[in-house]
Amino acid sequence: MNIGRIKLGLGTMGGCKHALALSARYALDRQQFGKPIASFGLVGAKLAEMALATFIGETMGYRTTGMLDERLPLAKTDSERIDMVEEFSVEASIIKVFGSEAMNYCADEAVQVHGGYGFIEEFEPERLLRDSRINRIFEGTNEINRLIIPGTLLKRAVKGQIPLFEHVTTIRQRLETGDVPARGSGKLATEMQVCEFSKWIALYVLAIAAETFHVKVADEQEVLGLIADMIGRVYALDSVVQRVHQISQGGDEARTRIALDMLAAYAPLVYGSVVHAGRHVLMDICDASSLPVHLAAIDKVRTDWPMKVIAAKRRVAQAVLEAGGYPLA
Repeated sequence: MNIGRIKLGLGTMGGCKHALALSARYALDRQQFGKPIASFGLVGAKLAEMALATFIGETMGYRTTGMLDERLPLAKTDSERIDMVEEFSVEASIIKVFGSEAMNYCADEAVQVHGGYGFIEEFEPERLLRDSRINRIFEGTNEINRLIIPGTLLKRAVKGQIPLFEHVTTIRQRLETGDVPARGSGKLATEMQVCEFSKWIALYVLAIAAETFHVKVADEQEVLGLIADMIGRVYALDSVVQRVHQISQGGDEARTRIALDMLAAYAPLVYGSVVHAGRHVLMDICDASSLPVHLAAIDKVRTDWPMKVIAAKRRVAQAVLEAGGYPLA
């Protein structure tokens, strides 16, 4: 099912691109108050969000399939190939969950951009929205896939397959002394630092949940679901930072500008959501005596920076309109 989850997650990106192209075209054609609705800020924000969701899902898909392409030729038997694919079960679940929900979001917003026309069968968004719903059920429901993400990491850690607990121990020791990841140099230095902060928070919260519930952690589905979303966002942010860096090294100034705007629109919000979710998971699972200690620990990797998210989204929306759809095709 891991291959199916990756394929579904990547396939939905095609649907997102199609929904975006339909919406961009209609937003330019539809006139209201003497001008195209594409000129309205909230419509442009929808186009930008649809493009951003597509970019994120596509990026995670490129990264994961690239790693698979590197590993699979090393396998000599079908059994070895199955084992190699199994190594990417966490990424497969992340991609499936993100892609299916991004497709549903884009289809729903396509209906919204089309207004009343989006709700009738003569226009395509109505069918897009109906057809997108099954993706959250195919290849294991999104609820099951959310449980797989932290559950698999904990199982592998217990078996000694990944040094999760050792890494978390190092993180906790460094947090106690205030030895947090420093900002490097270069254009994406802050984003890379924030990405590391997000990783530390997600791993810290996962470890505290495991310590709190022990073998019964599997029964705490609401907690695991929140942690799964944190892990998924961290994987998305890390993938996007790496891809934007790669694009910026390619020499195409137009693509670089769009990619940087995508990152500017995404990084502050996803980091904020990881911090928020982490704090609230800790508030739910910790007792009164330990909670202040844990909140103080993750506060050491909290930061703000002056990123103009709205301006970046406006530029992404303009790029969508100029391209007639996804601007990084």
